Amino acid sequence: MKSLFTALFLGLSFCAMAQKEKTVEASYTYTYSSDVPAKQARMVAQERARVAAIQEAFPGTITAEQHSQIMNEGGQGSSSRFYSSGVSEVKGEWLGDTREPQFTDPVFSSQNDLWSVTCTVKGRVREITWSKPSFRWQLMRNHVEDASETSEFQENDDLYMTFQAPCDGYLCVYLSDERGMAQCLVPNDQDPQGHYRIKGGQRYVFFSDRHRTDDGQMSTEELYLVPGSDIEYDQFYVFFSPNLFYKATNSERTVVEVDGREHLMPGEIPYSDFQRWQVKLLSKDKDLQREKKIISIRRKKP
Repeated sequence: MKSLFTALFLGLSFCAMAQKEKTVEASYTYTYSSDVPAKQARMVAQERARVAAIQEAFPGTITAEQHSQIMNEGGQGSSSRFYSSGVSEVKGEWLGDTREPQFTDPVFSSQNDLWSVTCTVKGRVREITWSKPSFRWQLMRNHVEDASETSEFQENDDLYMTFQAPCDGYLCVYLSDERGMAQCLVPNDQDPQGHYRIKGGQRYVFFSDRHRTDDGQMSTEELYLVPGSDIEYDQFYVFFSPNLFYKATNSERTVVEVDGREHLMPGEIPYSDFQRWQVKLLSKDKDLQREKKIISIRRKKP
C-alpha cells in the first residue's frame, strides 16, 4: 500500500548559532492580482509579516532562506507568474507563533484592479549567525534527476525527496497540510528508534523503493498525492542536526480508501502540537537547522 497524504517549499539553509530571543509582533499587507488564489495570497502575507517582525527585532541583513515558486498555466494564452516568500536576508529566524496569525478580509481596488490582504503575526524570534555550509534537499516529480525538481504537482504524481548533508547527523521530515495536521514522513512509523541517522556526503532518495538502503530505516513508501480542493498548498519541513533528536509523538497509522484502493495515512499530529515540538527543539538545540518548502497540488481535470 502507498502512503497517502493530502498535500506538500524551496530554500537555502545554514547551521545557526543562537544568540538573542525576543517576542515580536508585525503586520504586512500583500497586494496581488486576481489570478492569484486567495489562500496563496494569505500564505505570502503571513511569511512576509514574519520577515518584517524579524527585521524589526534584529536590524541588518544576512542571506538566509529564500523560497520561490513558478506557477505555469497551460493551454492557450498560457502565462507564468512568480511567487516568493520566506525569510530573505534577515538576521534571525521565526521560532514559532505565540498567537494564531490574524488576517483581514481581502479588499479589492477598482483603481488598479488589484486585491490586498493584511496579516498580523506574533511569535518568538531568534538572532542567528551562519556557522557552516548548507545541506541540500530537493523535491522531484516522477523522476530523481535535477531537471525533475519542482514545487508543482498534480494528483497521482510520484513525489521523491533527495537529501545530502556535509556531516553526520539526524533527519526528520514532516508535511503540514491544509487540514491543520502535520504528518511525519521521515523516519517512517516502522522505525521504533524515532529518528533517522544521516551519513555525511551520502545522497539519499526518499519515497522510492528503487533507492532502498540496507539500514532498514529508509522511507521507501510512495507518496500518493490527493488534493482536498482544485488546488492545495502545503509545506514540507526538514529538520537536520548533528545532535540526536526524536520525532514528535504522533497518532497511529490509519487505512483510507481512495478510488477503490486502500492507502496508509502516515502518523500525524495537530499543527499546534507540531509547532510546540518545533519551538522546543529549536530552543534546546542551537545546531538544529529547519527548512520549509511549499508545493501546490492540482486536481486533474476530468
